[in-house]
Amino acid sequence: MAEIIEAIETGLTQGDSNSSSEPDLGEDVFSHDEFFQDKEEAPVSEFYACKQILHSTVGTSNVKAYDVWLLVPAILFLFCLVYTSPRGRQKLSGASSLVTFLHFLTMFSTAVCVGRSLTVIALPTQKDSSNTLEKVTWTFTRSTLLALELTAILNFMFTTLPNARNSRRLLGGMGFISIMFFIITLIIELGAPSAVFHLFEKGYFLYGEGGGLYTAVVFGSLSVLHTIVLSIRLKQHKSSPGRRNAIICSGILLVIDGLRSAGGLALLAGLQGGICLTSITLYLHTVGLGPLSFMCIILPYLRHGQGHSLLTYEPQLNQWEDDDLTVGDKIGESGRILRNESAVDQIEDDY
Repeated sequence: MAEIIEAIETGLTQGDSNSSSEPDLGEDVFSHDEFFQDKEEAPVSEFYACKQILHSTVGTSNVKAYDVWLLVPAILFLFCLVYTSPRGRQKLSGASSLVTFLHFLTMFSTAVCVGRSLTVIALPTQKDSSNTLEKVTWTFTRSTLLALELTAILNFMFTTLPNARNSRRLLGGMGFISIMFFIITLIIELGAPSAVFHLFEKGYFLYGEGGGLYTAVVFGSLSVLHTIVLSIRLKQHKSSPGRRNAIICSGILLVIDGLRSAGGLALLAGLQGGICLTSITLYLHTVGLGPLSFMCIILPYLRHGQGHSLLTYEPQLNQWEDDDLTVGDKIGESGRILRNESAVDQIEDDY
């Protein structure tokens, strides 16, 4: 009888333990399945094709295929920059500060892109984590690319690049904007990430660059700057230095930034298609900004030893003016000497 009672107590104890574990298992399933979530908490399904682009993994690993796609072109372009770096430093030795800093930022931002991809591939995001590493590396990468684009806009906008002092002021303002972008974006991503980029299955938020409204404001502002560049350049004569490159590059970046801003507005309005625009333009902007700036601004210096700006001609004009003055002074002095000699000859003839 005692053995029967003991078996009954053991069965009841096991039943209690099983019943206590069942709610935990159910809660885990409930929290990791978007089917049980409110529409506001999952405005864009994680099974939506354009969202899957951002979080699809390679095989059974946690490595995102998106990071691999970003790594391959970035590392190829970095090798190209390293190969042309000695010649680039030589050709740009007498160029404006805006051009030399653009060359540095092109190489630095590309190296940051490569480093970010390698870091997140080596240390992939685990399930139910805060995804802090990916967000910090993405925010830093995007901040360097913002600095690169602003510097490119300055090079496109001015037909005559400013002097060294004004260039330093402009670069300082551009650096301040990039730092503020990094701080504000990181605060939003870590403190109040957009629900659009939430993955219930994996239990964390993807990098969303501040959400729809923030993306629309930032890239809408960049689109306005590119529109100003195009309005200035289109009014110039067709033979104006750098006009063609500025129009082509600003036009391409205007399309990318405009689509990205439109995607942010679409996400803000609750349209799933907005994430298609933001995902595709994020890739194009991250991969294409460096090569585009290099081909439009740096490459003319490497080919011809001069860039798109008329600033490179100013020292020559000043030198020519000095030469004209010097020649004029010499002619004047020789003229006086000749007049003096003729006067001496006349005096000798009089005697």
